[in-house]
Amino acid sequence: TLLFRDRWVFEETIMDSTILATVLKRYLSNLVISLIPPESHELFKGIANASEDELASRIREAVESLRTPHSILLSYLMKHFSVMQDRGVLQIPAVFGPVLFYGSCLPSTPRSALIPLL
Repeated sequence: TLLFRDRWVFEETIMDSTILATVLKRYLSNLVISLIPPESHELFKGIANASEDELASRIREAVESLRTPHSILLSYLMKHFSVMQDRGVLQIPAVFGPVLFYGSCLPSTPRSALIPLL
């Protein structure tokens, strides 16, 4: 059984993860240009249909199509998402996939609220 202190630490850890995910998602959705911009969408979507032999080259091609700040941030995010998935967090693609490709889908977002990614 869990002691009260153990339960509190467990709930705090879940809450911290939720807060971090919310802040990260909000940051990504407020970028002026989405992390994976429209001109790179087809390259990234093509990775899903790649054979085992061409997978690495397709990934490399897609990542190299990004501006340097975008590819660096995407690299760090993929490493973090991989760690989180190893810990059992399964909803990462559903939560972050759309915001990586489309950023803020809200047409009413004022341009002044968007964040430039160098």
